[in-house]
Parts: sequence; C-alpha cells; structure tokens
Amino acid sequence: MISSRSFAKKLIQWSAENPRNYPWIGERDPYKIWISEILLQQTRSDQAKNYYEQFISTFPTLNMLTNSTEDEVLNLWKGLGYYSRARNLYQTARIIQEHYHSKFPNQYQDILSLKGIGSYTAAAISSFAYNQAYSVVDGNVIRLLSRVFGITKSIQDAAGKKYFQNFAQNLLDKKNPALYNQAIMNFGALVCLPQKPQCNTCIFKKNCIAHTTNEISKYPSKSAKLKIKKRYFHYFLVKNKHGKIPIRKRTESDIWKHLYEFPMIETEKKHEYIKSNTELASQLGLQDNTDFKISKLGEKRHKLSHQELMINYYLLENVAFKPKIKALFSFVKPENLVNFAFPKATDLILDYINT
Repeated sequence: MISSRSFAKKLIQWSAENPRNYPWIGERDPYKIWISEILLQQTRSDQAKNYYEQFISTFPTLNMLTNSTEDEVLNLWKGLGYYSRARNLYQTARIIQEHYHSKFPNQYQDILSLKGIGSYTAAAISSFAYNQAYSVVDGNVIRLLSRVFGITKSIQDAAGKKYFQNFAQNLLDKKNPALYNQAIMNFGALVCLPQKPQCNTCIFKKNCIAHTTNEISKYPSKSAKLKIKKRYFHYFLVKNKHGKIPIRKRTESDIWKHLYEFPMIETEKKHEYIKSNTELASQLGLQDNTDFKISKLGEKRHKLSHQELMINYYLLENVAFKPKIKALFSFVKPENLVNFAFPKATDLILDYINT
C-alpha cells in the first residue's frame, strides 16, 4: 500500500503537470470560492463556469449579493436546478453581514455553521482561502480513495462517511492543504472516472488495489438506486383583454420553491383533467362562464435528479378567475416577466410569449 507521503507527493506533482483552466482555481477570496463550490454541487465544471462568471460579474462582492433580492439571485440560477442552493446563498450572505460585519468568517467551525455549507464546502473554503489543513471529501475523492486503498465501506451511512473523512484527513498534506485538495479533486474528475477510469495513464496503477485485483467495478461501494417519481403538470398561459398575465410564487416545500410559475394543475395521469370545460374551470378557479377557448402549445418531459415531469402547456383565452383565486396571482405585463425568476420547465410558455 502506498504511503500517505508518497500519495500526496504524486498527486501534487501530477496536478502541477496537468493544470485545469477554471476561473476559481487558485482563487483566494473566500466569497468567490464559496460561490464556486456551491455552483459545483451537482453541476459539471464546464457548465458551472458560465454561471460563475455571470454571478461574479453581477455580484462581485458579498455586500453586493447582500443588497440584491432573492428573485435576482434565483433568476441568475435559472437552468441549474437545486434552487435551494441559491436561496441558501442569499440567506447566508445576509447572515454574514449581520453576524460577521460583512466579512467572510475565517474559522472552519464558523464557516461550517453557515446555512447551506457542509463539511466539504467548509473544508474547501478553509483550505483554498486560508490554507488551513482540512481535507475535502466529495464523490471524486471517495471514488479515488476507495479504489486505490481498497475501501469497501459505504458512504451511505454515518459510519462510512466518518471513516472516509478521517482517512482523507490522515492523507492530507498538512503543509500544502490547498494544493493537495485541488490535486485530489482534479485527479478524481479527470483520471479516476466513474465509468471509464484512465487506468493506463494513472500514476497509482501499480498501487491501486482495485486495478491490481481487477475489481474496479467493486469500488466505491454501490448505493441503492434512486427511485424516480413521475409527476404530471399542466401549465396554462392565460390571456385576457387587459393584456396582463397571471403568475404565482411557489411557496410550498416542493421543487422550485420561491420561483414563479403560470397557473398549473397537477394530476395523477397525463390527461386526467380534460373531461369538460366545467371541470377544468372548477380546478383552475375560473368564474362560472365556461365559454372559453383552450389550445395546446406543446408538451415536454422535464427530468430532475429525483423526479420526472410530464408537462403539457396550454393557451387559455376569454376567462376570468374567481375573486378568491385571483388574489393568489400577480398580474404582470408580458415585457416585465423577465424580472421574475421562473424554472426552466416554463420556458416553452415564455418563448411563446416572446415570439
């Protein structure tokens, strides 16, 4: 088995010979590191790059983020999914302003206490911004360590997580934590790939237990397959004489919380609601006049990490909401919709409005 000293030395040397060109690499500003790490959660580096550059261009400092609105932040986040990350960013910026006088904390435990920041992100900020000796442990790191050292423990339970965290901390180059952490993350992302690891060019192939025993597929320990939930959404673009379009803010503890959407019905089956104009009017909360015009705009499948949405889109004309239902919506001029944050799943309607 390779020693921790040799492991770290090989990694750092490999990283120096194989640099990656992303704007956050080598960054020392804790605010910018924080933004990049939150973006990189569940997002590929190539995709995150454009979002990062746009975000930092719009909010170059913590104070500018604090002085923005949640809607502005959510609008910048559109298309990334996991909108709770964006909400946490905004809320945490305000916490830092209030409790740390707008200065990003420089102690690991203080960073870890912030909303939306876990041990991995806290370690990344601590090591990259302050060169403190905390090891980062993400999926790339776990995959590399499990293969090279033959670790069969599952990351799905608390004991497994603690084991990998301690193991990674013991391997960490305490004198060069920033260089080491960047190196191990890059190596896992570029060489020790999930499906097709580059074993022939791997600097650890002679030491890697998974490779030498020809059991690469065994590592890391497989987790239970995520069950995908299917849901059926029906969105309605409502157009009336006044020219304003009804939208509402999603406030439920569900997907897209705090984002805006058009009137919507969710059903158990794809076409369950289309039975009669009277029933549709009842479900949408329309006034008794059922002599309205409905036409289909399109349909599409929208995939999330844990859900699959089958969405139908409709244009609804010559209708009015009941007063109680009308109060739930904001009525916005088409040209002002750009000021509201919508999930990507509503793009078909937004594109229709803009044509």
